[in-house]
Amino acid sequence: MITRLHIDNYALIKELDIEFDGGLNIITGETGAGKSIMLGALGLLLGNRADAKALGYADAKCVVEGEFDISNLELRNFFKDNDIDYDDGPILRREISVSGKSRAFINDCPVGLATLKDLGERLVDIHSQHSNLLLADPAFKREWLDHVGNNQVQLSAYSQVFKEWSEKKARLDQLEKRAQELRERSEFNDFQLNEIVQLAIKPNEYTDNEKELDRLNNAERATETFALLNHLFDSSEQSVLTSLGTIKNALQRIASLDEGLSSLLLRIDQASIELRDVFDETQQLNELWVYDQERLDYLNERQDRLQRLLRKHQLTHSDELLQKAEALKSGQMQVSDLDTQIGALQGELAALQQNLKVKAQEISEKRLAIAQEISPRVADMLRALGIPSAQFSIVVGAIQRPEIHGADEVEYLFSANMGHSLQEVSKVASGGEISRIMLALKALMSKSKRFPTLVFDEIDLGISGEVAIKVGELIQALSQEHQIVCITHLPQIAAMGSRHFRVNKYEDQGRSYSQIAQIKGKERTKEIGQMIGGLKAGDNAMRSAQELLQKFAASEI
Repeated sequence: MITRLHIDNYALIKELDIEFDGGLNIITGETGAGKSIMLGALGLLLGNRADAKALGYADAKCVVEGEFDISNLELRNFFKDNDIDYDDGPILRREISVSGKSRAFINDCPVGLATLKDLGERLVDIHSQHSNLLLADPAFKREWLDHVGNNQVQLSAYSQVFKEWSEKKARLDQLEKRAQELRERSEFNDFQLNEIVQLAIKPNEYTDNEKELDRLNNAERATETFALLNHLFDSSEQSVLTSLGTIKNALQRIASLDEGLSSLLLRIDQASIELRDVFDETQQLNELWVYDQERLDYLNERQDRLQRLLRKHQLTHSDELLQKAEALKSGQMQVSDLDTQIGALQGELAALQQNLKVKAQEISEKRLAIAQEISPRVADMLRALGIPSAQFSIVVGAIQRPEIHGADEVEYLFSANMGHSLQEVSKVASGGEISRIMLALKALMSKSKRFPTLVFDEIDLGISGEVAIKVGELIQALSQEHQIVCITHLPQIAAMGSRHFRVNKYEDQGRSYSQIAQIKGKERTKEIGQMIGGLKAGDNAMRSAQELLQKFAASEI
């Protein structure tokens, strides 16, 4: 529960420091005095978003700080998981800077807004007039039923399977889309692949063909050159080899006469050997330079076909065509691989879907059971709250496609009049009836969900008289197990509080401010008297106020 709330520079509140009782805390005041402003500050403390508009003075930061008693709650794991020192009396603080920047703290440890909100939702439940709109929200109606029915364990198990199923379903859809795209291109890809495969391209073929074409195109000139070399080397009387032989014979006749001549003779021998090698190699090369018109025609046609394919695929080298063929083959293999993966995923999904169906059915059966049990209880509470002919029914129906919350939709049907058919509650209930329906739902939920603090902001909308007493008695009964903070305009409810606070608006130096203070004794009697008879309430109103306090007040009269 919240034990203390401190506010600095929030909207109309300049400074505020109040301590709450563990039972029923009543807040009253004139319309516009600023009662809901305090709840806005409390919402800020519990993780609601805010901006610089929250500032009262634009040149000073806003601070909202609350002290709580969580000794009866099991929240140690929350503090451990968020690396925050545990304390039975934690202090939550929210600061809004002049620029609108927000900071949050738990026990002076900086935390993210999500962490503050997570803890806040475990500590306080605020019901305002806007909360009545929740009766038109399918999610609220379903979640309320699950809370009352204690479906959290089953929903957790179901949601884990649903998430796994959803992830695999998304993966399957992705694979099937990819496979379809590949199949749509497969006919064209097959044509392209066959076109390349039929050409039987060899590695580096285009370059090798160019070299061979160059040789064939120059074969005649090369042949003429080799014929001339043959003639010069060996075929004429004055050939190089013949002349060297003549020179060698001449030198041999006189080589013994001088050592220098012997040296020359040796060099002539070496030159003859080298030239003979050159001649032999030219003969071998000559054999390679054979003009072949058929081969030339073949290579030209081959290059034309290669060039057409290269231009078609915007490539520059024949090896790139081989790479293109491998890529096309890989695409064919991808379809096969995808089909294998798709088949495996479909099997997994079928098993998950069956498991999901079983778990969804368990949740549905439990929802149906709790709906049948709780519907008459809600109707009884509404009749006790002044709707004598109230009928209420919770209808659980199947939806076509399972969702994260199960396979059901939940509707609340209501009728306030005998003999009239039940209809969807948000369409037929009046404002006062909706307030009492929400109060009944909150009361029932509080028994199954541990809310240390319940805040009611004008839950008494549209009611008065004896009905107001019944509403107040229900709220007072709730305060036996929960701390209640209740903003009310009804004296019957105000008289039931264990602690009473009054909100006033005042002016100072041309500015309006709101302040709140606890009232007791005569001040409280006067406040309730004025709620009965107005600002100029007479003796009768004051006597009525005293009677209400004596009859209903829990303490601190």
